[in-house]
Amino acid sequence: MFLSIQFCFGEKVGLVLSGGGAKGIAHIGVIKALEENNIPIDYITGTSIGAVIGSLYAMGYSPEEMEELIQSDAFNRWYTGKLEAGYQFYYKQAEPNPALAHVELVTLDSMVVARTAANSLVNPTQMNLAFVDIYSAGTAACDNDFDSLFVPFRAVASDVYNKKSIVLGKGDLGDAVRASMSFPLVFKPIKIDSLLAFDGGIYDNFPYDVMRDEFNPDFVIGCNVSGNEPIPADYDMLGQLRSMIMQKSNYDLPEEAGIKIELKLDHIALLDFHKYDEIYDLAYTTTIGMMDSIKGRITARRDTLQLQDKRAEFKGLMPPARFNEINVYGTRNKDQNEYIKRGIRMDQENVFDYEQLKRGYFYLLSDDIIKEVIPKTEFNKSDSTYTLNLDVTLNDNPTVSVGGALSTSYTSQLYASLSYKQLGLQSVKYLLEGQIGKVYNNAQLTTQIELPIKVPVSFQFQFAYNNINYFRSNYIFKGDLNPALNKESEFFVKFKTSRPFRNSHKMVLSVGAVHHKDYYTQDNNIDLGSFKYDATRRNVFGASLKFTGNTFNSLQYPTSGHSELLLAQIYTESELFMPQNRISDELEAVPQSWLQFSGVIDGYNNLSSDVVLGHYLSVYYSTRNLSSNYMASIMQAGRFEPTVNSKLMFDPAFRSNAYVSAGVKPIYIINNVLHLRSEMYAFLPIYPIMNDNGKAYIGDPFTQMQLMGEVSLVAQYGKINCNVFYNFCSSDNHSSIFGVTIGLLMFNERFFD
Repeated sequence: MFLSIQFCFGEKVGLVLSGGGAKGIAHIGVIKALEENNIPIDYITGTSIGAVIGSLYAMGYSPEEMEELIQSDAFNRWYTGKLEAGYQFYYKQAEPNPALAHVELVTLDSMVVARTAANSLVNPTQMNLAFVDIYSAGTAACDNDFDSLFVPFRAVASDVYNKKSIVLGKGDLGDAVRASMSFPLVFKPIKIDSLLAFDGGIYDNFPYDVMRDEFNPDFVIGCNVSGNEPIPADYDMLGQLRSMIMQKSNYDLPEEAGIKIELKLDHIALLDFHKYDEIYDLAYTTTIGMMDSIKGRITARRDTLQLQDKRAEFKGLMPPARFNEINVYGTRNKDQNEYIKRGIRMDQENVFDYEQLKRGYFYLLSDDIIKEVIPKTEFNKSDSTYTLNLDVTLNDNPTVSVGGALSTSYTSQLYASLSYKQLGLQSVKYLLEGQIGKVYNNAQLTTQIELPIKVPVSFQFQFAYNNINYFRSNYIFKGDLNPALNKESEFFVKFKTSRPFRNSHKMVLSVGAVHHKDYYTQDNNIDLGSFKYDATRRNVFGASLKFTGNTFNSLQYPTSGHSELLLAQIYTESELFMPQNRISDELEAVPQSWLQFSGVIDGYNNLSSDVVLGHYLSVYYSTRNLSSNYMASIMQAGRFEPTVNSKLMFDPAFRSNAYVSAGVKPIYIINNVLHLRSEMYAFLPIYPIMNDNGKAYIGDPFTQMQLMGEVSLVAQYGKINCNVFYNFCSSDNHSSIFGVTIGLLMFNERFFD
């Protein structure tokens, strides 16, 4: 009876939660200790991570439920920006390229200016949707009034334009929390009442004043895990940025007003959420150690069963996620609105659930024509459904991209592109791109039209030029390189049509033609001052059907995911041999037609938290006849290029018209940035191509096996790679390669790929 009276009429207790990034995990430990000892929490104010934890508790989350959320993979994707693997639509994704930086060309005041394409370090895609999932029902249950939550709540954000704090107590709960935690450059800010709202810790990182002014409780318990910024080191750019942005906050809590739980967590970084247990345990034990002091000053108690009943009662008011009407903002016309709505609903015409929203949301954002979709909800009491409001940002400005790689070997490359996209009832993309380097040069124009019908289909036209130089020297700093003794050049045109197969695969049918030339020398002993290339010209027409899929977590050095490729091709060609070093007539071969089949399975499996084992299997078979000489036959044979640094290596021992290969890739994960990887492959030609004084012939089947390997220390942050590598093989034709590469070493499609 006493507890019941205290529940209704005892003194009111407020809980103040500071900002502090991952240090804010401590707030859960404090709440757990208070609940176990029946200490009531009648009001909550929070800043940044304090607003996240405070809002969850205010919606009825128990400490155990908060712990489960913070330690989940879903929460990890909030602060890392990594996309959920099962919702990446491979069919919609653009072909990978080595671009590292993007600049949009926009018109402002009748002038064309450049604007960076990214405005936050963390990709907001996951967070935008997660806040709908977590906060929509809570907002509906309190009817947009935070006083009507399970525990009345206030979030604190910052208005940097007017240089003041914003106290948020009404509206969309998710928006309030999102604004409170949006630290500049790390997380993208959102608009509150047409003003950009940033992390509340900029002006008020310990909102005791908000608790006093908004709720005026009888007693305040404060949990502070932060402090004013120390003087940053001269090499600490992030620390310097924080010092410039963060204003001095008042972390005082008057002794007569309450008690403050102060936790020293200076060794915990902003995003160290993986240190959950350490932070939680310190906070819990510290609070338990202060419990006698807390109980001595608070007479009210909150009965556990009553607390559970009240929590369950509030959760019962939270309507399930059922969406009906969709409103689209930020687009320019009705056709674009229809494209967005169709993408969200897919094949669902009426009321749809959160899972359908999630699929449609990621489906739209898999296409680079849509930069961002911010979903918000409004609850309709009349039919207990939500109206979905989508704030869409299109990527329809001309965009200049640059990238490539800088290497101590001969493979340094510069990449540049200009792209433009249009969105209506269908999406249209134009891409002009090219690469320049000592080894590889490329220019390519691609246009693509996608029809978002029930089973989507896209049509693509591609016109490309490739030129590849194969050098015998491995080091660009070794002096002047000798001329490339083998070269390829090609002009080709392709028409493609693609359709999706589930989320992670697609089928591509293509028809095309190529004018291809191979340049080579058939003599090992040549006079570099006077030698000329022999050449073989090929005009080829053909078609291919490709089934492919990819869920790798990195473009170049993945450590998780899988990739599959099945490719069937049919071609017909005319061939002309044009000798230069030997006195003989040009030789035009009899036109031939042939079939090609290839398949690749590549993937990674976790053996432990820090050990990954990759596997690789490939097969290749072609009915193509041998050419008029050995080098011409070898240069058009199937290439085995499993590692990054083998793709521009010319070695006849790793070429054949029919082969099988297998490999293993043990990887040791050092931390989130560094990993040490080794790759070891065996290549077995089914029909090896042999050299008999310049003539090609087929050797004994299943002989001439070769080995290839590569060891790399890789540092990855986003798309940027830095790797120290050593590439080696058993062949006598090519020496080992040691080098350092920074950037992305990737090459555009060749005709026979």
